[in-house]
Amino acid sequence: MAGLAPDSKNDEPYCEKREQADITQRDAILLERSMNSDRAAFGELAKRYFSILYAAALSILGSPEEAEDACQEALIKAFRYIRTIKDTGKFGPWARSIVRQECFSRLQKKSKTTALLKKISLEYQQSSVIVIHSEKPRRLYHRQLLQYAMQRLSERTREIVLLHYMNGLSCEEIASQTGARIGTIKSHLFKARQKMLNYLSEIGVHSIEDI
Repeated sequence: MAGLAPDSKNDEPYCEKREQADITQRDAILLERSMNSDRAAFGELAKRYFSILYAAALSILGSPEEAEDACQEALIKAFRYIRTIKDTGKFGPWARSIVRQECFSRLQKKSKTTALLKKISLEYQQSSVIVIHSEKPRRLYHRQLLQYAMQRLSERTREIVLLHYMNGLSCEEIASQTGARIGTIKSHLFKARQKMLNYLSEIGVHSIEDI
């Protein structure tokens, strides 16, 4: 009967909850095995969450190499202390907190990195012109523009931008892995685009022809 046809829109929240429940259950099984020193199970967990851990590290450190090293070190620590986790359904946030701690520890040990980021930010806030050196590949120049624009974003927003645009995760996937609401993720992305466009406009980049 037509009157009994399911409403796909009304089914969406149910499907999302069901999918999240399945993910939580799978994580709990892998986590239980990891607590029994099963390296393969922990490796599967690490693989499932590596993109969000890497994005968190990259948003703090800024260097892909440093971010990857920090993630690897943090995962070693996570496996060592895996039995201390209290909520078996929240491996992602727990591992992310360890990654963040590792990153901040590295920043404290490398004050030169912090000073350099501040110097770059100050220079580009005071300057309205960017000189393109002929020997520098245009792709590298575009990447630098993007990096400078992203420095205007908060750490949390940079992480979401990296997950969405670099790692190709949907808003729903990011929300599932970070525990945030989908609306919050979309809001971060919208504000990030506006801030980055405003920054590029400030330095004279209004269209692709300007670069």
